[in-house]
Amino acid sequence: MQNIYSIHDVAVNAYLLERGSLTFTMAGGESYSVTGANLIFGISEILLGMETDILTNRFQTVTASDDSVYRTIPKNNLRKFMESYNVGFNMDKEMALSLKEINKLLEKRLNSMSDREKKSHFFAKEFAGVVNFLNEEFHKKRFPVLKTLFEEASNSLTYMYGLSLKQVVTKTIFNIESEVFDELHRTYKPEGVVCKQGQSGNELYIIVNGSLGVYVGDDLKEIDVISTPGEVIGEMSLLLGEPRTATLKAVTETILTVVSKDDLKEVAANKPDFFIKIGLTLSKRLRHSCRILETLKRKVDSEEKPESLIVDPHHEQFTKLERAVLSAFNDHDLPILEEILNMFQTIRDKIPG
Repeated sequence: MQNIYSIHDVAVNAYLLERGSLTFTMAGGESYSVTGANLIFGISEILLGMETDILTNRFQTVTASDDSVYRTIPKNNLRKFMESYNVGFNMDKEMALSLKEINKLLEKRLNSMSDREKKSHFFAKEFAGVVNFLNEEFHKKRFPVLKTLFEEASNSLTYMYGLSLKQVVTKTIFNIESEVFDELHRTYKPEGVVCKQGQSGNELYIIVNGSLGVYVGDDLKEIDVISTPGEVIGEMSLLLGEPRTATLKAVTETILTVVSKDDLKEVAANKPDFFIKIGLTLSKRLRHSCRILETLKRKVDSEEKPESLIVDPHHEQFTKLERAVLSAFNDHDLPILEEILNMFQTIRDKIPG
């Protein structure tokens, strides 16, 4: 096997696999392989570095089979390549495929956790969510007690661990004031169906105004409402040509820019940053999924005691914060503290197992 680059190496080039096979390995030890010709890889860290103008470290190790042939693509050439339809689409597609494979590994790791590990994971994530809410509410309402609760809780290891596990929703946002987008507008009445879960995905959508509800399952459970002008939805299905993972319906009268695969060439010609922006979003999601895998691996390696002897520090921190909020509510009788106490109860009703 040929080592092309390792985790934590500084990313200075992308690469073109002319032929052969590659193995991508995460810090947690999980790996997946791809075989093909004319595949561009090592893009994500370069894009992240372009955004900040700082060299970025690799978050995967990549090795090639001995019979593989590959060459470097200088990072300074990457932006120009991605501005063209053919190369830009294929680069984003390769990143979408990588994200799909890494998320499969992450799902497998999460499903293999013991009941105790799942509960610990749950309490850490929910703890971080409550702590972030305390901080947001302090900046809105300026109650000193909220600041005190936030500062004490945010200094804990549980908060840092919970933050690392929380799913970061990274979105692509476009400037929608563009003639090429104007020609692709489509209006939906309230309750109008934009796409259905399970349908083939041959379009992506950009919000012009209004709001979209996101629904999953046979009972169409609402999981999100999207209303940010310029936000892109459905890029993974378009890039991979795979079925929709959710149903989208207009909540209010909503105008969308609807970009089909046939429109992409014209859109890329008029908006050279189109594939770069989508690629940057995919890169951030890739990095986050890799970090979660690494975090979970460190957590497992650090626990050498038998399951029955392990005390869950994250559950303890969660309970400690709940008691602190209750004490503050008894002292101050603020409605926002009652709301946070109700959050704790809602969370406890969702404890796995």
